[in-house]
Amino acid sequence: MFSFSFELNCKILNECTVLFQTTADIAEADRRRRQEFKEYEMQKEFEKQEKLKNLDDEHKQQMLKDIEDKETKHKEHEPVSAVYVVLNIRKKFTPSTTNVVFAVYIIQ
Repeated sequence: MFSFSFELNCKILNECTVLFQTTADIAEADRRRRQEFKEYEMQKEFEKQEKLKNLDDEHKQQMLKDIEDKETKHKEHEPVSAVYVVLNIRKKFTPSTTNVVFAVYIIQ
């Protein structure tokens, strides 16, 4: 009886260790993704400033207007419906991976 309980506890401990390691790996990947996105945005802003620096006033005003129009259009789009998001998640995850993903989110 004692060995069965010990084996069961070891099995649970191993599963928890795997879940915690997976959670840590996901957090690290998310941190790296955010850092890469920040660097990408900084590079994009730098390139935009360089382009503006090399243009004459007339073209500079036109480019600034175009940039402002794009940003306005980007901010004013309709929000994505929750139903679409759920359907998209169902397409991407099979039942076996869904359980793992939701288990990781529950632990966090």
